[in-house]
Amino acid sequence: MEIRKPNPFREKQKEYRDVVFDNKNQVAFGVEWVIRVILIYTPWWFFPGNWIKAATDRPHIFVRRILIDIYVIAKVVISWGLITHQYADNWYVTLILVWLAIETIYALLGGVFLRDVWSEPFSYQRNLTLMLINYIEICLCFAAFYTFKEHQVNNAGRSLFVINDSLISADKHLTSSQAIYFSFVTAATIGYGDISPKDESIQHIVILQIMLSLSFIVMFIANVSGKLGTGAFAAASQNASQTTPTEGPDG
Repeated sequence: MEIRKPNPFREKQKEYRDVVFDNKNQVAFGVEWVIRVILIYTPWWFFPGNWIKAATDRPHIFVRRILIDIYVIAKVVISWGLITHQYADNWYVTLILVWLAIETIYALLGGVFLRDVWSEPFSYQRNLTLMLINYIEICLCFAAFYTFKEHQVNNAGRSLFVINDSLISADKHLTSSQAIYFSFVTAATIGYGDISPKDESIQHIVILQIMLSLSFIVMFIANVSGKLGTGAFAAASQNASQTTPTEGPDG
């Protein structure tokens, strides 16, 4: 069983702030330094994932990793259920899903910009699996937002999307299933054209989603090509099992 030195999560966050702000581990300046400072100074209690880490400050880190995995999967399952059961029509449900998606983006950015203070992933296979799950969560978050915005104009008899006649629903509005479909197609940058946004505000959100999706793809390819090409997956897992890690985005 992996043993971790006593170093409470909240105390480590304070140490990391000094390291990042004073450039003790690596020299950063300009935009990079600003992003690092914003990430490290974000209050730890702002995201539920950090609540789990703070609540599991104990010698064995195995429990923490299991709980983080369950939490990441639960976010996807809950998001899917809320959207398909029409709960995303409510603004507060959509706001919660957006909040959880921001947490995911924060963790991914931290994995890129704070790698000098966060540990290397315990398992790169696990890290890539969690990244794929995060990708699904982000797509569902955008689907929830599209559903919410469409619901807002339903009473006025309008639609924010142009929908192909073969897909159009009885009430001529975007359904929750179609919102999920449109979000994943947009994230994949395929663009079939059977559903397309006609509202300018939605078009801006679509651009944001495409940019985030491309960032996901770049990070995923960089991880796979960098580790598979050198056979570092097995080596990293073996080394991690023999060392005491600090906290990273994957718990």
